[in-house]
Amino acid sequence: MKTIAVISLTLISVFVTIQTKAQHLHLISNTHIFLEATTPHVIDPALMNDPALMGGNFSGFDDNEEFKLSLSVLLLDTTEIYKIYVKAGRTQGGNDLFDSYFEYDNYTPADGLSYAREKKQLTLGLGNYTNLRNIYTEVYIENTSGATTQYVLNHINQ
Repeated sequence: MKTIAVISLTLISVFVTIQTKAQHLHLISNTHIFLEATTPHVIDPALMNDPALMGGNFSGFDDNEEFKLSLSVLLLDTTEIYKIYVKAGRTQGGNDLFDSYFEYDNYTPADGLSYAREKKQLTLGLGNYTNLRNIYTEVYIENTSGATTQYVLNHINQ
C-alpha cells in the first residue's frame, strides 16, 4: 500500500512539474512605448532660421506638456489569449501611471484608454500624462487556462 502511495505521489509531482513549466508561455515578441503630444508645438519661423535663437528659446521636452502614452505589443501567437496586463510608471517597477489589464479583443476598454489589434500587433492607449522623462513598462499575458507569460520590460528616457 505504501508503495502505491509513493508511486502516486511521484507521478503527481512529475505532472505538476510539467504543468508548471508549461505555464511559462512566450507569447510576447516585443514591446515599444510611444508618446504623442496632445497639443502641437507652435514655433516661430524666425527661430527656425536662426540656430542661435532656437537654442536659447526652445528647450525641447517640457515636463508640463501632456502626452498620450501608448504601448505597442507584438505577439508571437494569438490563440487562447484572455488578458494583457500592463504596468507603467516613472520609476522601475512603478505603477504610478497605469496598472491594469485589457481583455483580449475587447475593443471598448474603460474611458481614456484604447485598444486596437492588427493581426499580431496590439496598440494599447494608456491615457494622457505629463512629466514623462522616464517611463518604465511591464507587460504579461494570461491565457484562457490561467497560465501567464513572463514579464516583458521596456524603458525610455527623454
